[in-house]
Amino acid sequence: MRLLHRTTGVDLIFGVGLVGAWVAEGVRLLPGAQLVEDRSIPTRWDALSSSLEELRGLKGDRVRVFWCAGKAGFASDQAQCDLELRSFETVLRWAEQLELPVEFHLASSAGGLHEGQLLVGSPAEVIITRPYAALKLAQERALQTSSVKQQFIYRLSSVYGVPVPERRLGLISTLVINALRRKPTLITAEASTLRDFVSAQDAGRFMAQEEKAEGLHYLVSGHPLSIWSLQLAVERALRRPVSVVYSVKKDNVASTSFLPSMRPPRWEASSVESNLPRITAAAQSWASFAR
Repeated sequence: MRLLHRTTGVDLIFGVGLVGAWVAEGVRLLPGAQLVEDRSIPTRWDALSSSLEELRGLKGDRVRVFWCAGKAGFASDQAQCDLELRSFETVLRWAEQLELPVEFHLASSAGGLHEGQLLVGSPAEVIITRPYAALKLAQERALQTSSVKQQFIYRLSSVYGVPVPERRLGLISTLVINALRRKPTLITAEASTLRDFVSAQDAGRFMAQEEKAEGLHYLVSGHPLSIWSLQLAVERALRRPVSVVYSVKKDNVASTSFLPSMRPPRWEASSVESNLPRITAAAQSWASFAR
């Protein structure tokens, strides 16, 4: 986990992967408060209560807890999702017992909770098709029924960012890296499959903001791209062909899209095309490409 202690309070970020890392950066860049401490705390997920004991005695005007953790994804089975839910509930119970004012910020999944739906225009349109979707909905409900007074839930669509070694790669980074290596990318979708892509940097910056309404926020672009359109965008950015192989095992083929009206106020979603140069530059800097 990451602990950032500012003169106005403490920010605790559980999960410092793609989204969590940008939440931390967003906190660092907030105006009006001096950063006193910024450190990483090893988290023992198999003994989470012991790790949380190290955080006793937090001081400040308030504590903001960000849950960006978890390895579960669309293909995760029930056992993995159950394990992740228990970890979340452990942190939530710990947050309820803090003697300081607490805000709890939960990174949920718009794609998981609306899989296969087009032009989603209401949070009520949730459908549960996988254990992963059930997990995210269970996390949301656990937070909503908790005693934490200030609650923030972010339903993120397909998140992407610059590739970082030892971090899970998304579709966009994988397309770029494989193209630079002149290798094909295996995709378990169809060329016409629609996805709503959002930048992890944009999401992290919004989540870290202090002046926003409590409750549910949809961090979506409202402008979906087909896999074919994404392939062409990468080809334009790299100025070379991008080889794609479509898998016969299509377990994630359904299109998902959202109306622009689902976006919250002050949420600015940059386009994939505008971010491809940064992704390409980061990918080219990897030493592995010298092979």
